[in-house]
Amino acid sequence: MQIIKYTAQAKKKLCGGKKRVMALGFFDGVHAAHRKLLAAAKEISLAEKMTFSVFTFSSENMPKKQSGILYSTSDKLFLLEKFGVEEVIICDFSEIQSVLSEDFVNNTLLCDLNCGYAVVGYDFTYGRGAEGNAQSLSQALSLHGVPCHIVEEQMLGGEKISSSRIKAALGAGDVEVANRLLEYPYFTRAKIVHGYGLGAKLGIPTINFDLHSTPLKTGVYRTLCLIGEKYYDSITNIGRCPTVGVRRLHGETHIIGFSEDIYDSEVIIHYLGYIREEKKFASVTELTERIKLDKNIAIEENRKTKWQEIGLNLQ
Repeated sequence: MQIIKYTAQAKKKLCGGKKRVMALGFFDGVHAAHRKLLAAAKEISLAEKMTFSVFTFSSENMPKKQSGILYSTSDKLFLLEKFGVEEVIICDFSEIQSVLSEDFVNNTLLCDLNCGYAVVGYDFTYGRGAEGNAQSLSQALSLHGVPCHIVEEQMLGGEKISSSRIKAALGAGDVEVANRLLEYPYFTRAKIVHGYGLGAKLGIPTINFDLHSTPLKTGVYRTLCLIGEKYYDSITNIGRCPTVGVRRLHGETHIIGFSEDIYDSEVIIHYLGYIREEKKFASVTELTERIKLDKNIAIEENRKTKWQEIGLNLQ
């Protein structure tokens, strides 16, 4: 997948050549509704022999995302590549937020991006002050002979599928609901860092990873850890480990049946279920006994999981 930053220099290279099917949106989470939109864009690109392209914004620079984001730009790109997107054009929102809606159509889409077909959600907006919407975009593009496919609202359980709904579910520890809305298990791509080594001394070694922020509720989760190409049952604590006096927010995962040194490596931790809230135990011994119980819960529940139903192709 080619990744292109939407800059003045890049525009010169983007404007010519093969036409693009442009999937437009923020795509935070690349959730079930986004996947419906991307699937439509992919199908059109194959039929029309155009490049399957996404035009999106950097996750970290969106001014209206004070409530947080599901994924970093890097993780969003990771998901888009897995979906088969050929090309992602990333724009800093500040560069385009004051552009008039007609200029977005004529200059950005048609001229800069060589758009031959647009695909948007029913609630898509564009232009200064969000003055344009999906219908006005379709009408404006039709004047230039460019079709626009509008994907209708996607629902689950009688409610709209949205990033805010997923964040609310994760914040409540309800990862099963979040995962159904995502159509895959929510994950952390983590680079392993050194911790305090207490887990190893207790016979329950853990890998540690930094978290600057997360939509996840603090507490203990049953998880599935991907190391290389192999999955391992695991339990993950998101929090501050009050029993041993650690105060910074971080993640700590015990990988069941794994003891290799993987410091500085990257793993992917999939969250499958919430086991319990984080608490301060009366002693390290009490904490150890509770972790052993958490392990057994994770092993038993993971054994019952039908992997393909939650978006993982495990045997």
